[in-house]
Amino acid sequence: MQPALRSGVGRLDRRSVGAQGEAPVALGGRARGGEGVASLSPRGLAAVGSLHYHCSNTTEYQNDILSGVVLRVRRAAEGGVMQVGVGVVFFIFVVLWTGALWWIATRAALTAPYERVSAVVSRLRRWGALIVVVVLGAAFILSLPFLPYPTSRAARLGSPQVTVEVTGRMWAWELSQKTIPRGQTVEFVVRALDVNHGFGIYAPDGRIVTQVQAMPGYTNRLLYRFDEPGTYTIRCLEFCATGHHLMVAEFTVE
Repeated sequence: MQPALRSGVGRLDRRSVGAQGEAPVALGGRARGGEGVASLSPRGLAAVGSLHYHCSNTTEYQNDILSGVVLRVRRAAEGGVMQVGVGVVFFIFVVLWTGALWWIATRAALTAPYERVSAVVSRLRRWGALIVVVVLGAAFILSLPFLPYPTSRAARLGSPQVTVEVTGRMWAWELSQKTIPRGQTVEFVVRALDVNHGFGIYAPDGRIVTQVQAMPGYTNRLLYRFDEPGTYTIRCLEFCATGHHLMVAEFTVE
């Protein structure tokens, strides 16, 4: 790397030394061929400085991109574990189901004694039922901590430290406070005055983080912990007549 840089300096020197009567400036290092000391005019030095500046900016830009990617992956890992797990399970199920259908289709024209076919089908039914029960039972048990009910979330997030009263009506949200502390478990006590509304909270980057129904005559409790500061947006997720799109509010996490 160093020889290439030195030879490049030598080439800059030959183009810039003596240009328009400018005095060359000596640099430590040798030009191509190892003879003499490489020198640059002020214009050549400016070119080298500009090259160094752009290289530095490029490196910083690449680091910013890498940091952004890492941050998004971390957010996805923190907030989308359940979604990824469900997607993987569904993909495996589709592959297995497609393979079973393909196996059946390729053997549809084959003939076999009834007794043999009946024995195979009986085994498939028994083992298939057992596998379905085991898989669904495991999925149910593993998903219990992720249920949106207050008791499940309290076991995972801890008891609520902040309570926010939320009232939905056509077409606005009313919050008892607009500033929420970061890193503390918040309990939203959600009600509606007229019709059903969908209480959905969106993070500063536009992704939905949690939601619950706001219903007249019933109180829903939603627990969540905000680890990222910024301005969060509340939107109605259930159509509630002509002003549905206007039902937007904001609060700040700091």
